[in-house]
Amino acid sequence: DTDAVNVAQLKSTERHITPTTYTYNDADKSVTLTYTDGNGNVVANTEAKIDLSGLASKIKDYSFKTNATGSNLVETGTETTVASGKSVNFATSDNLTLKQDVKDGNVTYTYGLKNQVVVGEKGTPGADGKPGKDGIDGSIGVNGKDGSAVAINGKDGSIGLNGENGKNGLTIKGQDGNVGVDGKDGETRLVYVEKADPTKPGSTDKTHELATLEDGMKYGGDIGEVANVKLNKQVDVKGGVTDKTKLSDNNIGVVSTPNATTGGTELTVKLAKELKGLTSAEFKDGNDKTKTEITHNGITITPVNPANGKTAVTLTDAGLNNGGNKITNVAEGENDTDAVNVKQLKDFKTKVAEGGLTFAGNSGTAHKAKLNTTVNIKGGKDNTDATQFDNGKNVMTTVNDNTVTVSIKKTPEVEGINITDTTGNVKVKLTQTNEGLKVSDGNNNATHITNVAEGEKDTDAVNVKQLKAAKTEVEAGENIEITSRTDATNGQTIYKVSAKGINDTSAAVKGGSNHVEVTKAANTHKDGSTTVTDYTVDLSDKTKGDIGKGVKAYDKVTNEGLTFNADKGSTGVKKLGSNVAVNGDGKNITTTADENGVKVSMKDDIKVNSVTAKEVKVGDVNINENGINAGGKRITNVAPGKDGTDAVNVNQLKYVAGNISNQINNVDKGLRAGIAGALASGGLYHVTTAGKSMVSVGAGTYRGQNALAVGYSRLSDNGKVGVKFTVNSNSQGHAGASASVGYQW
Repeated sequence: DTDAVNVAQLKSTERHITPTTYTYNDADKSVTLTYTDGNGNVVANTEAKIDLSGLASKIKDYSFKTNATGSNLVETGTETTVASGKSVNFATSDNLTLKQDVKDGNVTYTYGLKNQVVVGEKGTPGADGKPGKDGIDGSIGVNGKDGSAVAINGKDGSIGLNGENGKNGLTIKGQDGNVGVDGKDGETRLVYVEKADPTKPGSTDKTHELATLEDGMKYGGDIGEVANVKLNKQVDVKGGVTDKTKLSDNNIGVVSTPNATTGGTELTVKLAKELKGLTSAEFKDGNDKTKTEITHNGITITPVNPANGKTAVTLTDAGLNNGGNKITNVAEGENDTDAVNVKQLKDFKTKVAEGGLTFAGNSGTAHKAKLNTTVNIKGGKDNTDATQFDNGKNVMTTVNDNTVTVSIKKTPEVEGINITDTTGNVKVKLTQTNEGLKVSDGNNNATHITNVAEGEKDTDAVNVKQLKAAKTEVEAGENIEITSRTDATNGQTIYKVSAKGINDTSAAVKGGSNHVEVTKAANTHKDGSTTVTDYTVDLSDKTKGDIGKGVKAYDKVTNEGLTFNADKGSTGVKKLGSNVAVNGDGKNITTTADENGVKVSMKDDIKVNSVTAKEVKVGDVNINENGINAGGKRITNVAPGKDGTDAVNVNQLKYVAGNISNQINNVDKGLRAGIAGALASGGLYHVTTAGKSMVSVGAGTYRGQNALAVGYSRLSDNGKVGVKFTVNSNSQGHAGASASVGYQW
């Protein structure tokens, strides 16, 4: 309790004791403390009194010691006692700064280096011609822990740098620099010397000069003045596009090349040969009369001032729109898809006009038809009723080399067949009905089928000769009477066989024949006469055998029946008395049954899948293996040809002829205009006086086309040499020129 307190303890007490809780008495140098309960209420009997009257005498005599130590003391440091009431002063040298801060009773001293540090003592000039005081070379050294070091030497104004373990020495010092970018002499600046490497024979010091902001850089290009830019100044390289989304990558390259003349480096900016990622490009001529634009859609060439109905030229994936302009200098086309030039069209027109088409058939004289003429290919009879034709069903055309072959299917499908005479009149009709195939004449009446071969198979048709040979003949024998009559209904002959004279007792039977054996039996009458009234008739053995064969044949025919076979399928066994239906196919063949038999008929118009014939004649039209002979008739309804060997129709020929005609018309106009230009140039008057010049104007016209010409001519002073120049322009917008020189004597 009797210990002295310091100022900090007093201030700490001050922070916890408010002025209302203590009282200072200056008379007796004491402090009276009053305690409160925390709520501002004074606690009774809690006063305390601090007597400070003897404090000054207790602390007035004190001291502390100071000393200066270190390896770089200017003077030797001595331990010194600072008595009570004495001061300790903090001082600085030329290169140091000192700052004092007082806060909350605490004092802080901060040492620092000046912005400019001067090491060493500068010499002073002598007075009255006496030598001055020598200066002292100053130096600063900084050593690294790895052996590197930095030394600043005031003797020659240099800075020495050593790397790790003293290697790679470097010296920096000042000297006059090079000329700056503004053309002024160089100023004194820092240079550094790269020390020679002692480990490498022949190694020497290398001097390097440090640039300043005044040095700058020089920028030059193909055109324009060289730009002198100081260091730390901005150089803008601009291309004119400010939207980076409109820029592409990898289309520009920069090539670096040393320049031996300037000692610098040339950076050459080059455009890539293969541009990628571009969306469009625009090109203009020098007079801004034509603009060419390339986009992802194609190429567009737009004249600024279109004239004569000409518009922009475009090339897109849809093709070329040449904008009303000519395509000139076109080489002759060779492949099928190549463009052709006017000369080829002219040659083609000549060949087409002179060539035409030749139509030939299997027989007859070939017919050559010129273009724009009609070639008729007709049938044997004019027929304009399209409902009677079924296109593509039975006729097929094939192309082989220069021949068009018209073929009929092997099994044609037709509704009927009409056979006509040479005048086209129908003589025989073959139609299919519900009853079968019907053969009739041109008036649908019954007709004959002649030249029918004898049938051999059971299903073959028979001719009249076979029917006659199969006629049943009944011959009367002895005692047999045969009578015949014709049936009024069917017209067949009915034979009645009876015994001759049944009541005739004179009948006699001849026996002993090969067929019948007769044995008579005698009857005796009452009068004793004998008559033959009973005969025993017996068949011969041969006849019996024949009858047996007939019975067997009857049994076989009756039981075994007949089997009808067709190209496909079979009816199976059909016994006598059963029904066998002979039906047509419902398309081309019909059958009709009556008392005379089954009539098989073919329709007038048949429908078949194919017809195979060596030759088909329809009137004058003949189709065979050699082609089609149209017989002087037209071939109509021909679709436009596509392939190289397809036939062409009149529309296509007219189109080609029209195009050729238009081209020839254009060529003709150009030729007439050219002739007019030649006439205008040829009519120009020329100079006739020696040593004189002349300008003349001429006009020409030829078959509706006009031209204007301007000429210049001069004759030499001696009148022997003359020159003439002409230019002309014609009404087709074409120009011409000529030049000539002549010598006369």
